[in-house]
Amino acid sequence: MGKKLVLTGLVAVVIVSVVGLNFDFVGEESFEPVSPYNDVDWDESEVFRYDPHVHTGDNTHEEVFEAFKNNSYDAVAVVDNWEHKEVDYGDTEFLVVESLTVRHENYSEDEDYAPHTKGYFSDGNYENKTFEEVSEEFEEHEGVRVFAHPSSFFYDGFPNRVSEDWFIQQMEDYDHYLGIEVVNHVFEENLVLFDTLLDHFGGDRPVYGLGVTDGQGLSEDMGIQPNPDGLYGMTKVVAEELEEEEFKQAKLDGQMFWVLKEGERDLPEVEKVDVGEEGIRVETEAGRGVVRWVYGGETIEVGEEFDVETAEELGIDFVRFEILSDEGRNIIGSQGIFF
Repeated sequence: MGKKLVLTGLVAVVIVSVVGLNFDFVGEESFEPVSPYNDVDWDESEVFRYDPHVHTGDNTHEEVFEAFKNNSYDAVAVVDNWEHKEVDYGDTEFLVVESLTVRHENYSEDEDYAPHTKGYFSDGNYENKTFEEVSEEFEEHEGVRVFAHPSSFFYDGFPNRVSEDWFIQQMEDYDHYLGIEVVNHVFEENLVLFDTLLDHFGGDRPVYGLGVTDGQGLSEDMGIQPNPDGLYGMTKVVAEELEEEEFKQAKLDGQMFWVLKEGERDLPEVEKVDVGEEGIRVETEAGRGVVRWVYGGETIEVGEEFDVETAEELGIDFVRFEILSDEGRNIIGSQGIFF
């Protein structure tokens, strides 16, 4: 598969500004689907396995990298909380970049329960600054961030909990946010928030979903640990090569899928997402899995194809798909596809 990539930091990997994203379909009176997959050259591209939210725990970076390599991952991001440093992995096939976890210092004295984000590729100085000051710094230095396990901060038991409106406001205020971790703690609630954000912004700005495991180090036998809910997450990135610039651009363009895994059975690979004037067609490896089309959290169609006429009849402006495996709670999810 070629060169491996290890990213230490934010889930969305990019050093260019999100301002240049192509969302020309906004405001058009057309039902022709527009998605992050429109411009993918599926004949030349590969689907790379990536975990954007990994903690070392009591292990070394080298041990974590080897564990993920042994489980057929192509890239990881190590985001040990509150650290802001560059990890030098030496002269190896891995690319290691600077990382940062950002917490909202003004929301709580308890750091563990303060809403926080994962950030990449920004050389600003973020120490001893408030959440708002850090956000301004990311804008200035053209970094990007995503919200980590966002729905964790909805509950009454958490100090100074936030609501969906708080995330909407943050994304309205700052262009550098690319989306949220859909697969992490409280998956179902994260998925509801993802649909809410897609519906609210309607394609006006990028809102991408990612899958992460967020395991706290490795198990005793040096295996990958699941998150506290007993689930594994992953983001599959579609790119022609696993080179730094190409990988960044694919993530910036949203050419990725979020993945939820409960069992050991591997998921079918997405071989192609064909987006045309009449509709959308999803092709999977050997036709494996069941494809369901989702709007507002509800399944509105089942099958490999979704017709534009269905969107017109239902009066909806976007849809996304999920591919379910035959066994276990295993799902591959798409980004939003807009009409």
